[in-house]
Parts: sequence; C-alpha cells; structure tokens
Amino acid sequence: MFGWGKESYDKNKMKPALKMAVTRMKMQQGKKTNAIKVQRAEIAGLMRDEKNESARIKVEQVMRDEYYIEALELVILFCDLVSSRLQLLNESRSCPPDLKEALSTLIWACPRTDNITELIAIRKQLSLKFGQQWVDIASDNSERAVNQRVADKLSVMVPDPYLCMQYLEGIAKEYDLDWEMASSAIAKSDLVPASSGVWDNGRSVPEHPHHHHHHHHHHEAPPIPPPCPHC
Repeated sequence: MFGWGKESYDKNKMKPALKMAVTRMKMQQGKKTNAIKVQRAEIAGLMRDEKNESARIKVEQVMRDEYYIEALELVILFCDLVSSRLQLLNESRSCPPDLKEALSTLIWACPRTDNITELIAIRKQLSLKFGQQWVDIASDNSERAVNQRVADKLSVMVPDPYLCMQYLEGIAKEYDLDWEMASSAIAKSDLVPASSGVWDNGRSVPEHPHHHHHHHHHHEAPPIPPPCPHC
C-alpha cells in the first residue's frame, strides 16, 4: 500500500503462512531434539566427574528445550486446525468461538517462539481482520483463551528443582552411572515432589498435576498429542 488506502485482511496470505510456520517449527523441533541428545551425553560426563552443580544448571536448559519442543507440537496442531477452517475464518466478522483458543494461542506464542516469522504475518492479518484491540487481548491473555499447556511450556520460569533431579536420575540410569539424588549439590531432603506422573527415564519432562486442568476453557481444542512426540 502507498498510503492512499487502508490495508485490509488478505485471505490469500493465511494458508501459506500457516503451512510455512508448521514447516519452520518442525525444523526447529528436529534441531533441538538432536541438540538435546548431545547435551544429555555432556551432562552424563559432568555427573561422572561429580560436577553436579554444573550438571544441574545444564539440565535446566535441556528441560526448557524439551518444553519448547512439546509446546511447538501443540502450536502446530493449532495451525493445522486454523488452516482446516479458513473458510469459516474468512467469512466471520468476529472471531469464531471454536477458533478463539487456536488463534489466541498463535498470537500469544508469536513473541515467545524462536523467530517463527510466519506467526508475525498471521498476527498482522488477524489484527486487520478483527482489530488491534482483539490481538492485544490475545497477546496478554487477559481473557485466558490461550491454551494452558502452551502457556505453561513457554513460560520463563526456572524448572522445578525436584524435576531437575528426576531428570538427572533418568540420565544416570541411561548411562549406567552410580548416581543418586543424595549425592547431588541439592540435598534430597530439600526437594518437594511436584509431579504425580510416571517418570519416563528422563526422556520426557514430567508435568505438574495442574497442567491438565482446563476448567476455564469452554471452547473446542484440537486433539492433544502425546507429551513427547520426539521420544
């Protein structure tokens, strides 16, 4: 546009942007999955050398990377959902209720993912479609429409110390290390269990029980994949 007219929603830009976003996210998942394998081996080496504090710090980043991979899996599902219902979106003057969670999650995830430029393009089109105020509400999640599992996994919080220790124990088992929580830099007695789930040898980051509560959602969500599709 050259300033003579107002830019408007372009329905032809949405489908390719959604498709490319999915491609880019899958590439990021692959890269991070490979990096995690290398990092787990490095952590095992630190544990073997009894450098437990270094191992604990490194494992926090690995856990964040696993959370990120799992979050992307959900964002990909939401992209697929929106793509399959583009006709409904294009014909709607306001956000369709059964797309509110998906669209809100894509907007909220936009600045919290690693340079998925297509999400920025999608966010712009949605602002042209439904108004900047609607996008701002989704961006700060003031209506709690963002998928809670995505919000939890893309949060900037430090991973729970107890879960870090469990993750280290999983690596110790994988590499046949004679290592226990009690030998680590954090005393076992200081740790409070934060997960009621079954631990999977450190392969998948366990979740807090509240991650599965969706009491504030009244709209349709896409099918939820297994927590750790790369395992």
